[in-house]
Amino acid sequence: MTRSKLRRASSRKRKTSTTTRSKPPEAPAADADGTPGAGVGARFARLRRPFPTHRRRFALGLGSNLGNSRSLLEAALGRLEQALGPLTVAPLYLTEPVSSLPQPPFLNTVAIGHTALEADALLACTQRIELEFGRERKVADAPRTLDLDLLLLGDLIRTEISPHLPHPRLRARRFVLAPLCDVAPDWPIPPDGATACDLLRALPEGPWVRRLPDRLELRTGPPGQSS
Repeated sequence: MTRSKLRRASSRKRKTSTTTRSKPPEAPAADADGTPGAGVGARFARLRRPFPTHRRRFALGLGSNLGNSRSLLEAALGRLEQALGPLTVAPLYLTEPVSSLPQPPFLNTVAIGHTALEADALLACTQRIELEFGRERKVADAPRTLDLDLLLLGDLIRTEISPHLPHPRLRARRFVLAPLCDVAPDWPIPPDGATACDLLRALPEGPWVRRLPDRLELRTGPPGQSS
């Protein structure tokens, strides 16, 4: 074979090799934030990813001394569970009103749950439920169909804006400390870490509270306000 024929054969082989060589895979498009190789699929994956949540334990005080207070508290607890999830409920107490206004005794209890809500949103939720149950705020310390107090939210200390946490009058209220001691005896209350049981033992005598033998039953449906 002549040299010219050899050169032509070699040239044909190089062309064949070049045309049959597979193309390298294309890199995925960069994300809008400039992340290389992320692409649309990765962006959608991030959108589907659940938002990070930090759930904290909270304590709510519940009270009523107008209408059928037991029925009101049971319906309110059912409504709170619908809004906030499962609750652990303390025993029910009959308590002396802390007020200069003459009024009947209260029924009081405490409910414990867990939430990812911030303090403002949790307070707004409880206030909406109070309104659903006919709560009016015309006169301070007046009788009420339903009183919901945000007592604690984890170990949060909040003194500048409402809601103030821990609740400013928590440490002086026997009708709150007694059920809180029943349901969360080891919860260290900021700022010093004292428990509800510690604070309860340190209180002077009165106003009186009496634990009732039968517990509340959570129920759903419209609040009963018949006496």
